[in-house]
Amino acid sequence: MQILYGKNYQRKAQNPLAWGFQPEDSQRCVTAVEKFLVNPHHPGLNFERLGSGARQNHCSIRASRELRVILAVEPNGIRPSRVGLLNMGHHDPMYDWARRQGHYTDLNAYGVLWARPESADDHDVAVPPADFEEWTLYLPEQQRKLVKRRYHAGLGRVRGAAGTGKTVVALHRAAVLGHRYRAERILVTTFSRSLCSHMNALFQRFPDAPDNVQFANVDKLAFQFDRRPLNLDAVDEAFETAYKSTVPLNMRARLDRDYLREEVRLIIKGRDASKEEYLDTGRFERLGRGRSFKKPDREICWRLHEAWDREMARRGTIDFADRLVEARNRAREHAQPRYRAAVVDEAQDLTLVGIQFVRALVAGNPWKKPRADSLLMLDDAAQRIYPGGFRPVWANLNFSGNSNSLHVNYRNSRRIFRAAQAVRGDAMISKDANDDGAVDAVRFEGAEGDRPVLVVTSGKESAVILERIRHLVENEGLKYTEIGVLVLRNKDADRLMEALGSRNIPSVNLVDLRDGPLADGVRVGTFDRAKGMEFRAVFIPRLGQSRFPIDTKDSGSGQLAMPVAENEPTSPMGEENQEARLLNLDRLYVAMTRARDQLYLIADEQPCDEIQRARDYHFD
Repeated sequence: MQILYGKNYQRKAQNPLAWGFQPEDSQRCVTAVEKFLVNPHHPGLNFERLGSGARQNHCSIRASRELRVILAVEPNGIRPSRVGLLNMGHHDPMYDWARRQGHYTDLNAYGVLWARPESADDHDVAVPPADFEEWTLYLPEQQRKLVKRRYHAGLGRVRGAAGTGKTVVALHRAAVLGHRYRAERILVTTFSRSLCSHMNALFQRFPDAPDNVQFANVDKLAFQFDRRPLNLDAVDEAFETAYKSTVPLNMRARLDRDYLREEVRLIIKGRDASKEEYLDTGRFERLGRGRSFKKPDREICWRLHEAWDREMARRGTIDFADRLVEARNRAREHAQPRYRAAVVDEAQDLTLVGIQFVRALVAGNPWKKPRADSLLMLDDAAQRIYPGGFRPVWANLNFSGNSNSLHVNYRNSRRIFRAAQAVRGDAMISKDANDDGAVDAVRFEGAEGDRPVLVVTSGKESAVILERIRHLVENEGLKYTEIGVLVLRNKDADRLMEALGSRNIPSVNLVDLRDGPLADGVRVGTFDRAKGMEFRAVFIPRLGQSRFPIDTKDSGSGQLAMPVAENEPTSPMGEENQEARLLNLDRLYVAMTRARDQLYLIADEQPCDEIQRARDYHFD
């Protein structure tokens, strides 16, 4: 791409004060041009073609709410070979100036002051995307060295808050490794089958996507090692039988079945803990669990664990957690690793056994030194949505000297991100998962943006969503595929899809990502399934105080709606409810940060306490 500088642009960039600019105004315009050179169709630039004639070549990009940069772009396709940087200034004068020029500038009259070098490596020079969904494939300049880095010690880690581009880094890293080790297999994995499928679909859009990169979530990988039958109905029946036989009647109100089930699957089996380890209350850390669990409670839970295993054996089935333990053990026994390298996205949502399994796929024996570039782990403790998890040292993962943090948010406007933080609050159940306890500061590439909208309606929440989706599509030019409707539970997603269908609005459930790329339509799904995705506009309903963070209308328990004061003594049941509440707030934080430009929170009653506290400062 050749870049040509007009005299007006040169003079204003070199001497902004002479033109009534503040230095920060000039810098905003220069920054906008730098973004354009990396990605001409970056959504934050509001790229707009001026004039309607075939010969006219003027366009504008947005530097701030008031400032515009006028360009001449040739040819008029999505991959311009020449760009003239003509003028910069306030909105109305710039549009008037372009109109007086007839929206045309002859670029042959300019000398080339600087030409962008052509390169055979598409990872050196970003190719501008054609639409919103594709723009996330193109790597910001600041991340290219990170993607190409050689980890001679074998292990690398990238941390970053929501919107900082971890998934983009993962995809580009996989492409680099695929080319670097063409004769060997590269693995991209995560906890979710849907997210893996979504990443694969994005990866296939790369113009040079290497064919030795495989996408598979950890459960699918485990099945390659352990093909014992897994019958979900039989697993549920076995648990109910075990629960009734091991948990005394007078303790069932305090030891909730769902809580204990998670304790066995994610804490005991997720860590592959022995009885001695688990019952040692002083040493065994139950990462991600806020409720205190004393030795008598752990003893009951361990008996439940043993009884559940016996009942599953009688029914001829195993659970996912059992398969993962067996797969890890078998992978460690292989003489040769299955993959040359692995890239693990959303690693904070894997169990300890899960990350040990991935390490074994690229290194075999847990004490064997991994080869160069073997494993790159991308994670953010603040986005962990399941209890359990791990600390890297538990998995013999040493990232000393090979850990980087991403600090620039490329997705969200500043107002959307700050609103998500405010709703979530300081009491984060997963904030302790960072090894150093640090919380990284976030800078923003985009504008301040519009404030998220809180809608409290006396009617149906679905009616509000339907009306606003119509407006976004018909009046603001959004595509259905650029809109997400996110909820906590699968059954709520099903209801919303029915409502959209009744108004002839096409929609698809994010669960369908399991089977491949999604068809056209509004994206509807749970908070969990939306991880790794983003939308120009996001709607989140069912946020009334009786439905969120814990749904008391369905449970019939008024007790669950009561928040637990931070400084008051709590009962075990109160601690359990507070833990569930905070985990669901973590999930809401993830859902809110899927929104790029517009975010709508909806309730058919007074919103939950966390939204109420943030209401006056962060929402329209």
